[in-house]
Amino acid sequence: GGVEREWDEWNDGERLRAWWCALCIFFFLCSFFFNDTATTEIYTLSLHDALPILGLTFVVKKGDHLPQLNAVTIPEGIDDAAVRSALLNDFDLEIGAGLGTLAGKVWRIGLMGHAASRKNILFCISALESVMTGMGADIHYGVAVNAAMEVLKDV
Repeated sequence: GGVEREWDEWNDGERLRAWWCALCIFFFLCSFFFNDTATTEIYTLSLHDALPILGLTFVVKKGDHLPQLNAVTIPEGIDDAAVRSALLNDFDLEIGAGLGTLAGKVWRIGLMGHAASRKNILFCISALESVMTGMGADIHYGVAVNAAMEVLKDV
């Protein structure tokens, strides 16, 4: 006969999911260990100065937040899915939708890994400004980016 194979309690799909989860955890932890947390905090402060100019208010107040995770309320009259779609299609920028009871009410902006850089912060703010202005939001173009640049001038 043939060679008998030992029984394996994990099939290939489960093994792949386990590797995927391990990789995600690794990248999440790397964002804490290899990015300067103090710098990430400064990036978050730049968002706290810039995004309210666009009518986006933070769900969690300044002292109680994690710098890597930022949830902001979507202004009245702004179409959540249309903005996220335009950001993705026109700027290759993805922000997270609200989940559960916050679906359609908030956006999630992450500052982890590659996203946590001066260039990407300013790009995100500028893209949001452009898309929201194009959808009729009453925004003074360039003011939010300038507010962020003021915070980031020494970074």
